[in-house]
Parts: sequence; C-alpha cells; structure tokens
Amino acid sequence: MDLFERVKTVTEMCAVSGREHMAFAELKDKFGHMFDEIFTTATGSFVGIKRCGKENAPKLLFDAHLDEIGFMVKQICDGGFLKVTNIGGIDTKVLSAAEVWIHGKERISGVFASVPPHLKEGDGKQKLLLTDMVIDTGRSKEYLEENVQVGTVCSFKATTERLLGNHVVGKSFDDKICICTILGALDILADKDINVDLIAQFSGGEEIGYVGAATAGFTADPDYAVAIDVTNSFVPESPKRKEDNRLGNGGVISFSGTTSRPLTKRFIKAVDDAGIPYQVVGEPGRTGTNAQVLQILRSGVPTALISVPLKNMHTQAETACLDDVENVSRALAALAQSF
Repeated sequence: MDLFERVKTVTEMCAVSGREHMAFAELKDKFGHMFDEIFTTATGSFVGIKRCGKENAPKLLFDAHLDEIGFMVKQICDGGFLKVTNIGGIDTKVLSAAEVWIHGKERISGVFASVPPHLKEGDGKQKLLLTDMVIDTGRSKEYLEENVQVGTVCSFKATTERLLGNHVVGKSFDDKICICTILGALDILADKDINVDLIAQFSGGEEIGYVGAATAGFTADPDYAVAIDVTNSFVPESPKRKEDNRLGNGGVISFSGTTSRPLTKRFIKAVDDAGIPYQVVGEPGRTGTNAQVLQILRSGVPTALISVPLKNMHTQAETACLDDVENVSRALAALAQSF
C-alpha cells in the first residue's frame, strides 16, 4: 500500500488507551509479515522484531505509541444519552457536535450534545465541561443497557482524508502516524545490510502515563532507543519558539536533559550525511514523550527523540504532512545504517 493508504489504515484503527488490544489483530494481519518475531503485552503494546542475522548484534528500538485519547461510559441515561469521562487529555472546546463510535457489543454511532447556549441560564459564556455534555445515540435506554456497559470505550468517528500540499487530516495521528514512520523505515531497510536488530515497539498507555513503553521496553531490552512522537507545529499566534517548527520541514530532533546527547549527535550526523530535511528543538528534561521512560529501562538506555510536526493535536481533525512522515522514516533508516 502507498503511504497515504498506510496512514489511513493505521490511524483509523481504534486503540483508546487501555483498549489497545482492539488493534492487535489488524496490525498483525496487515504488517506481521514485516517481522521475524511478534509479541504483545498485557499493558497494550504490540512489538515486532526484525533480526539482521548477525551474532550478538545490538538492538535498536523504535517506539511510537499505539494508544489514542478517547472516552469511557460512566452512566447510561434516559432518552438514549450516555455520560462519559475522558481517557487522556481532552479539550472540550472541540467536542460540541463531535461524532463518536461507542464500542459496545455492537458499534454504535453517537454525537456529543449539551444544553444549547440560548437555553442556558446566565450569559452562556461559562466554560463547557465534559460533565455538562452527553453522547446522544438516538437509541432507547433499553437498547443501550443491552449493548453498552459502564467502562465501554468511545473513540472519535473520523476518517483520514487528503488535504492540499500532501497534507492529511484525521484522528489519532498522535501517535499512530508515527507508527507509519517506523513501518516506512523497515521498508527502506528491508534489502539493506545492517548491523543491528530492529525492534518496532507500538506501545500502549502513553496518554495515561507511559505504561506501555516502560513494560514492553523492559521485555525488549534494547541497547539503543528512539522515541517517535508528534509535536505542536506553528500556527498563527503560536509562541515565538514555534516559528521555525512547521509542517513540511522534516522531523523535529530533540535535545533535552532526558535524551542522550551522544546518540542524538549520531542521529543528526546520519541525517546530515544522507541529506534528509529535519528541524531541531531544545526541550526541558521531561519531553512529555516515551523518551523519558525508555531512557531509564533496566540499567539505562541511550535514547533519542524525533517528532512529526502536527496541528490540532488531541482533536478529531489532526493535521500532518506526508513529506514529514516520509522524511522521519528516512531519518530512522539512516540512523540504523550508521551502526
């Protein structure tokens, strides 16, 4: 499949934090042939290993988190309404009239609803909280009680579509579009003679506390690791530090107190030598990514971080550029070839 079809396939999978196993079978069906070994974990991670065939080869781990933000049913109400709580960070400003899937015994379509502003008391300018909202299913309470229970997850109902300029829009680009960068790197390296075993880790639970990277990474036991995540790109009125961080300019390589400077410098040299576009950012010790967990696996793992620029993060209309996805794949492949 071409890059757009791959991005569409991966990002349209449902893998709300805590329910990542819902995507395991499709991942294995679509991409299992790319690996020599596959294992999954109880904490929602899918891991594939591609051996280089050389004795005592070091292990290079590429991590992108599989889980996405979503919702969980906490109450079934009269009139076909569901009350939900958030899983991961949700900005309620984007929820009014947002469509969702409720993943019960049957997959049910719903839409977020709330009391219309002109029927509210006061000036109607109060911040809308998730507790003020419901999901309207149009079903009877009896039907919902038969097919949905407290704890059922809900995900954004959105398809991945093309925009102009090789841009794409959809849900869960954070971080499934980065899974596609790893798959792309494996494609590039498929016929190359390299000196490392490659571990593709699609980790669970990043949005709720990095649990998947900590547990799957412990089992994988890499010698080196690279976290691949998304980062907020420039939009009008962004902070000045974001002015040079734009869609289409390549992946963003991070220097921080969390990441390994020697591995990051090796990464940049490999990318420079290959003539691949990239951007650089300086960050605090905690980058808000799996990098901060990977680096303290077992007795410590040198870890680098590269990110795909993204607009509208944590919404049902996240926007990225396929050029950046391709260039991050090329960057990861260049790093693997540098060993």
